[in-house]
Amino acid sequence: MSLTFTGEVTENKMRKMFMATTPENSTIVVDISHEAIEEVGEQWALEKACKKYDAGELDSLGNVSVTTDDFSTPEA
Repeated sequence: MSLTFTGEVTENKMRKMFMATTPENSTIVVDISHEAIEEVGEQWALEKACKKYDAGELDSLGNVSVTTDDFSTPEA
């Protein structure tokens, strides 16, 4: 995986946030909805976050967000 997950996890009612380091040694937050984790499993959701990071799909703060919408269309 392109991101290294530190093991630090915070969650609330809607989301689970994972701390990760990038290949450039920056720290980012990977924000995954509980619905996405329930739908595809935590490991696959984390892999999707890595794919989104590699594709440059970051929010305005440079973090990655994964929701069920990310799994609604087949990957090419």
